[in-house]
Amino acid sequence: MYNNKKEIKMLDLMNVNGWAILVSSVVAFVIGGVWYNPKVFGQSWMDEHGHTLDSLGNPVKAMGLTFITSTITAWVIAVIASGLGVDTLMEGVQLGLLLGVGVMLATRYSDGLYNNQSTKLALIEGGYRAIYTLVVCIIIAVW
Repeated sequence: MYNNKKEIKMLDLMNVNGWAILVSSVVAFVIGGVWYNPKVFGQSWMDEHGHTLDSLGNPVKAMGLTFITSTITAWVIAVIASGLGVDTLMEGVQLGLLLGVGVMLATRYSDGLYNNQSTKLALIEGGYRAIYTLVVCIIIAVW
């Protein structure tokens, strides 16, 4: 007889590699520093928002909070990867593309539509998140 009851599996929120999470957070932060450098996408990002270097003010608070949010993101990815049994390079790439493009970039693009923001801005901001999510997934998977 077929039993269609599905067992509910709880994710283990603490069975993650803390070092991989910390390194992922640092790497995500570095990727952001390069991505938003004025010689890469930083100037275009400022132009799209109407910012100048002076109007941005002191970035210390934003950078500190961004490091915290990157750490939270890396931890959540580690929990998901652990729950799915993601532990190879290719599985990390697959998870990274699914989350990075399918969640981060797609939702950032959709948000921009409702805020009358350009596709260029959505691709700059969402692209950063997609790339760092991909890299974090790879680090978490192979560590």
